[in-house]
Amino acid sequence: MGGVRLGGVGLVVSCSPPWTAYGGAATSGDPQVFAACSTNAPGVATVFTDFNGFVDSDANSNPLLSPDGTKILFQVLSSSTGFDEIWVVDAVAGSTPVQLVADGSNYCFHPAWGPDSDTFYYVQGSGGATSNASVYKDTVSAIGSPTLLKAAAGGAGAMRPQPNFDGTRVAYIWTDTPQELRCMDSDGSNDGLVDNTISAYDSNEPPQFGWANTQNLIAFQNGVISPQDVFVIDDTGGGKVQINANGDAAGGNANVSGYGYAWPADDSFVVIVANIGNPVYNIFRAEVDGSDTTQLGTTGPDAGSIPAFRTALIYQSRIWFVSETDATASKAQVSSMTLAGTDERVDFDSSLGSGDEVLGFVGGDGWYFN
Repeated sequence: MGGVRLGGVGLVVSCSPPWTAYGGAATSGDPQVFAACSTNAPGVATVFTDFNGFVDSDANSNPLLSPDGTKILFQVLSSSTGFDEIWVVDAVAGSTPVQLVADGSNYCFHPAWGPDSDTFYYVQGSGGATSNASVYKDTVSAIGSPTLLKAAAGGAGAMRPQPNFDGTRVAYIWTDTPQELRCMDSDGSNDGLVDNTISAYDSNEPPQFGWANTQNLIAFQNGVISPQDVFVIDDTGGGKVQINANGDAAGGNANVSGYGYAWPADDSFVVIVANIGNPVYNIFRAEVDGSDTTQLGTTGPDAGSIPAFRTALIYQSRIWFVSETDATASKAQVSSMTLAGTDERVDFDSSLGSGDEVLGFVGGDGWYFN
């Protein structure tokens, strides 16, 4: 996420993907957007947002770094209206966040970047996070003229719209019965079914599907049922392959983290988080052809059913995840490892330093630890 210069010498500052949290003393406990950076002292994270002492917020969630690494979209639950809003902040420490989309009588949630790092997608509706929401797109540079892509209908609506790698297609979950994974062109045309074998998706969960980085393939899980399984499918519903069909991940619930973060740059495999003995979750590499699953690292998340802990993201050639350090104090840590599952390390521990409480990466709406 960029670098700084000191005395004419360039210093590379590497950071984790952004997460949301209730800050420690330095931020007066306000909800903020954080990241663990290489320049931080132990237990102290970098605060990207600065609300100048006033935050009309009960919680922040769903932070998402733009593809060019310069901006972060995130979701704010307004304490005055009780409805969610979409905000953006520069990926620079202490930046002033800007409200993009707000509606005092409707929910605005599940933001997602387009590949140009200007276009963004979101859902808006009266039924909260599980129904009656429509899909819109707008631009950060010229906010205020949203385009309706998919309208809610008959009590059903959309969740988590996600554009593909070149911005020509948008996938989303349709909350009808049965729920559906669907895909449309970026102008809302050519809307079609991808898969309808999923069950009971929950908007409070991490994103449960994600596009590949170079092709129109989607990894998705079949809902919050037991056992959960993960599949790869193309954007028209063809070529469906179960990718946790064997190996240790087959025995428990498997979760895929969306927004493309589940896939490495070359799309050679998919990272999933699987429950192989509640409450222990582990991180697995699942081959795209379904031939094998391999456990990565040694510890993995260990937090029962808390959704924020079922997210594993790939960023800067590392796998990032959140795990619990103290079941009594409910403290959380941000950890990472290489794509091969080596060099496992703790990048941020909320039980140290400023005590910022990790809410989670993308997903986990409203879940936090105090």
